[in-house]
Amino acid sequence: MRTKRRLQAAALTAVAVVLGLFTVQGTYALWSAAASASPGPSRRRRSIRR
Repeated sequence: MRTKRRLQAAALTAVAVVLGLFTVQGTYALWSAAASASPGPSRRRRSIRR
């Protein structure tokens, strides 16, 4: 019984880690796409000063 419980706990932990990594990857992909689409106000200020 102990071994079965440990295996279940290990499997649950592994699934949680994998889902967490997928979530982080998706969040980074969305942030990266948004960041490249709009450079932000700091670059605009530089171009105006020239």
